[in-house]
Amino acid sequence: MALDFPASPTVGQTFSSSNGTFRWDGVKWAPISAAGVTMANIVVFTANGTYTPPAGFVYGIVECMGAGGGGGGAAGATNFALYGNGGGSGGYSRTRVTAASVGASQAVTVGTGGTGGTAGANNGNNGGDTSFGSLCIGKGGGGGGGVSSASSGAAGTAGVVGTGDFAVAGNVGGRALYFSSATVLLTPAGIGSASYFGGQVNSLGASGGTNPGVNGGAYGAGGAGASTHNVASNAAGGNGANGVCIVTEFVRN
Repeated sequence: MALDFPASPTVGQTFSSSNGTFRWDGVKWAPISAAGVTMANIVVFTANGTYTPPAGFVYGIVECMGAGGGGGGAAGATNFALYGNGGGSGGYSRTRVTAASVGASQAVTVGTGGTGGTAGANNGNNGGDTSFGSLCIGKGGGGGGGVSSASSGAAGTAGVVGTGDFAVAGNVGGRALYFSSATVLLTPAGIGSASYFGGQVNSLGASGGTNPGVNGGAYGAGGAGASTHNVASNAAGGNGANGVCIVTEFVRN
């Protein structure tokens, strides 16, 4: 029998029927209880591990956030303002798994954030993928390119769409800036892109100084590019943030 869900629900709104209770999560009506089934626990993996379902496990919602890419470094030069490219954020995936699809256990791999480019015009490294077996995969973001007075490099690429019932790409990192300027200049550039969980970070240039890139601010966010201004010194890019895997369990009473 079709359920008569409310129209235009708000996030967190619940709906109860003889088939159970559901909550609107902004995308869909997700069951929080059904006949004889309740939400038991939320398991969070911030490092590699193995997921073993509990007794009575019926189904679960798995979320995988790929890691962010590192920001690009900067090779400083006098009379130049230079900002390395920001790292791209990882992709986000979510899927429903059952006791049958999970089986006895599933290997969980949590992507490591890409390290920022070393001091100089050096590229940041790509973030790693986060996976729950082969059932749910969030792809890592790309590292941002380094910058010098002769080259601006390329922004970190977005983590591509991964595997899941709902899967979205990450965001492209902020572009570098490089131009001749010996005056005081404060401007955000080389932004480390936000992930599904937020965490965008900026780097600011300062007259006569070097500024290492800022590390990604939330799971899967990209690291910011380094910046230098009117100085022949180098700076390193910020690191991308690690990914995360979240399992929401539903068990039979």
